[in-house]
Amino acid sequence: MHRVLTVLGIVALAGTAQASTTTTFIYDALGRVINVEARGTGGTGVSNQYAFDAASNRAVVRSSGPFKGPALDHGQVLHRGETILSADARFKLTMQFDGDLVLYDQNSTAIWYTGTTTGNLAAMQTDGNFVVYDVNNNPVWNSGTPNSGGSYLIVQTDGNLVIYPQQGPVVWASGTCCR
Repeated sequence: MHRVLTVLGIVALAGTAQASTTTTFIYDALGRVINVEARGTGGTGVSNQYAFDAASNRAVVRSSGPFKGPALDHGQVLHRGETILSADARFKLTMQFDGDLVLYDQNSTAIWYTGTTTGNLAAMQTDGNFVVYDVNNNPVWNSGTPNSGGSYLIVQTDGNLVIYPQQGPVVWASGTCCR
């Protein structure tokens, strides 16, 4: 038998926009939390569903926005503390609180990183360039892939972090394939 507790929160934003979050906690028969799921809608109307692992790490699970599975689509941002998982959940890309963007394998070993210490967010720009910005919006790392508009970044199940354009071959890869 599982018990379920659902919490709903609504926040008024500037103007007429509102944001809401519904968090569902599922407990086992002994009262231990076995799953936490949060669904939210921001002022943009895009709905995101998150799941949390045992260490309270958040991972994007589903979005009504333009996510392509475990990907960051053009125009989307990964903020500090946010993670994108590969489809099989063996690999994760995290924008860490220390400012570094890091790709981890299933053993929590860093297999690729930007080496940034002042990163605040990572953006998959509409021009196709993947960029880490500091708190002043200065670029501190980039993939060097402008002029490939419509691209998206994906954490593949083979451990490779790849930027695909709308059409054509891969424009950038982390080189961490086949793990």
